[in-house]
Amino acid sequence: MKSEEVTLLLEHWADGEDQALALAVSQVYLDLRRSSRAATKGQPTDHTLSPTALLNEVYVQLAQLDASKRRKFPSRGAFFAYAARAMRHTQISYGRRKRRPIHGGDLRRKSLDEVPDITLPGAIDPATLISIHELLEDLYRIDAKRAQLIDMRFTLGKTAKEIARDLGGSVSNINRDLRIGLKFLGRELDKSKVAENSQ
Repeated sequence: MKSEEVTLLLEHWADGEDQALALAVSQVYLDLRRSSRAATKGQPTDHTLSPTALLNEVYVQLAQLDASKRRKFPSRGAFFAYAARAMRHTQISYGRRKRRPIHGGDLRRKSLDEVPDITLPGAIDPATLISIHELLEDLYRIDAKRAQLIDMRFTLGKTAKEIARDLGGSVSNINRDLRIGLKFLGRELDKSKVAENSQ
């Protein structure tokens, strides 16, 4: 199915045709599944949902939206950008719930043969992940375009070339905007760590 057909189905869904969402998602399911795998890659297993569960959560959130709250997506890329942000929000909410005392807080379930606290390379501790999430939300308020690019690159695992194809624009512009957005996040994360350490 062509990108324009997916966009048209999403437009019908935004106009109140509930079944159009299922049709649109079925057409891009493999891409969304790949994106959900990228979104969960490297995350601690006790902090995040499985790729399938994450994708299902985002789908249910969309399906349950009242017709008056549905938004139109001007392109397939805009839908994927929305999916990236929804996946990140879902992961953060799930991680926060898991860290609550009623769910065991910082306690982790261990098997008898598990070695003590080995962190896999590339895994980010939950506190840092939440800080990054909050800073990315700040960036959405300041510069939504760059925040969207960062979400697509790091939440969905898309390359600059794929983002350029999905959203339009050149690969060099995408890379430049990613660098600028990442510099902002890095600077703000450093500031928050300094403030945290001085308390």
